[in-house]
Amino acid sequence: MIALKRFFLQNLPYLYFSLFFIGMYTGNTLTGSDVNIGALALALPFLAQMVLQKRYIDLLLGIATVIMSLWLTLAYISDLMKISVHEFEAWKFIVLGGTVIVLNFVMSFLFFCKAERHVKFAG
Repeated sequence: MIALKRFFLQNLPYLYFSLFFIGMYTGNTLTGSDVNIGALALALPFLAQMVLQKRYIDLLLGIATVIMSLWLTLAYISDLMKISVHEFEAWKFIVLGGTVIVLNFVMSFLFFCKAERHVKFAG
C-alpha cells in the first residue's frame, strides 16, 4: 500500500498531464475536431517519462508545461474579460477554468522540483 502511494505521488504530474491531453483527445474526437492526433502525441512524452525516468526530460517537460500554463492563463484572462453576462455557464467556465489553471501551475512546479533534485546545473 505504501509503495502504491509513493508511486502515485511521484508520478502525479505525469498522470495529470497525460490525462489532460488524453481528455483533449477524447473531447476533440467527440466534437469532430482535427487536433486529435496532436493532443494524443502530446500525452506520449509524459507516459514515456513515467516509465523511463530520464533526468533532463523532467526539466524539458517542466519548461514546456510552464509555458503552456502561462499561455492558458493569458487565454483564460482574455476570455474572462469578454464575459458580460454572469449566467450559470459563465460561472461554470470561471470555476473550471480557474481550477485547470491552478492545477497546471502546481503540476509544472512539481516537475521543476523533481528535475532540480536530480539535475546538477553547471556554474
